[in-house]
This record gives sequence, structure tokens and C-alpha cells, in this order.
Amino acid sequence: MSDDQTDRLLRVPRIVLGAMMLGIVAFAGVSPVLRGQRLLPASPELVPILYVVLAAVIVGAVTGCLVVRRTLIGGLRRKWAGRSVSDIPPAERARALISLTIVSAALAEGAALTAIVVFLLGANWAVLAVPALALFRLVSLMPTGDRVDRLVEQATSSGWR
Repeated sequence: MSDDQTDRLLRVPRIVLGAMMLGIVAFAGVSPVLRGQRLLPASPELVPILYVVLAAVIVGAVTGCLVVRRTLIGGLRRKWAGRSVSDIPPAERARALISLTIVSAALAEGAALTAIVVFLLGANWAVLAVPALALFRLVSLMPTGDRVDRLVEQATSSGWR
């Protein structure tokens, strides 16, 4: 896929991921101020339940990413069976990565925002590590032409399971 065509197809998902990252940074940035203002009543008895909810959201997000990736690549393998990489239109290749990227990014963002809410409701500062990790995940998901090529290689290689 040509670099210009790749950049054009991947521009919107890059903007979306950038907006997600800015949203997480902004919400995490104002959360200590909001918590310091005591606008929300502290509920110490609720915090253990919130930790369980947060853990469930994180496990669900990680599991969801793995299942979506495996399902998407399996579907692409069936769809692209018997075709050479050059026979797969560049837009189709890019759309496959975009689908995977948006779903994975949404799951990471959900975990980050849940952690910030848990922090606002009285949890320990350590839960803010979750949004930080989610930001790293979103950076790693930033769509590039190389990522398109790697996804196509995984979906068309005979050794993938």
C-alpha cells in the first residue's frame, strides 16, 4: 500500500485515538481537583466494591481485546483464503486494522475512565495507574502502514492459529 494512500485511510482513526488520549488526560488531570473539592461524598464502604468492579472491567477489556483480535484475524483468514496479498485491495486491508484498532481502543478507554471514576469515589491514588497504562496502550494502537502490513501478514500466513 502506498504511503500516501495509507496515511489518508488511517488519518481519521489516528484523530480518534488522539481524542481518546486527550479525554483520558483531561479527565485524569481534573479528577484530583474534583476530589479535593469534595463535591462527591466519600464512601469508604463502597471502595472495596469499586475495586472489584474495576478489576472486572480491566479483565473484560483485556479479554475483549484478545477475543476481538482472534475473531477478526480468523474472519480475515477465511475471507482472504487463496488470495495473495497483492490481490487484497489496500482499502480493505486498512479497514481491517481500523476495526481492530477502534474496538481495542474503546475497551482501553473504558477501563481508564472507570478507574478515574473509582478514584473520584474515594479509591487510592494507585488506581490512576490504569489510565496511564491505557494511554500507553492507545499509543501502541496508533494505526500505521506497518501495522496494516503486520495484520495482513498474520491473517495470510499459514502458521497462525
